[in-house]
Amino acid sequence: MHEEHLANLPGALALTVNDLAPADATAAAGTSASGSAALEAKALVERRPTLTRSVAVHLTGTGSGAVSRILGERGGRLGTLTAALDERERAAFAELAGKLLTAAYGQLPEAGRLCRLCDRAACLAGGAACPVGAACRAREGAGER
Repeated sequence: MHEEHLANLPGALALTVNDLAPADATAAAGTSASGSAALEAKALVERRPTLTRSVAVHLTGTGSGAVSRILGERGGRLGTLTAALDERERAAFAELAGKLLTAAYGQLPEAGRLCRLCDRAACLAGGAACPVGAACRAREGAGER
């Protein structure tokens, strides 16, 4: 396989997933991806003061329900991509994607950022281990920060 072709595939796939995921998610939330003000106006989040000058944004009960709908919609759309793979290919893809996510954590060690749209229940389904969580725990166990 040509190395340039192989290196190009994750970028193309990432952009495709990036385009597909928010479209269904924002439709399920009934808002746009423009920021917390729109979410606050729909009572999906609330702002809370912190000890510093910043303000924390937290989900409301309504927001938690929207998250469930968003993850369901996103999973459905992204599932159509993996449906193109047979069972053997899905297992291989899961293994390879895990390796790529572990490598991504090595370059961007912010699990919250890498997993910001993660459906944690789906990630751990069937006893699977989250590759980003495992990389984070390994880094913490090694005393790295």
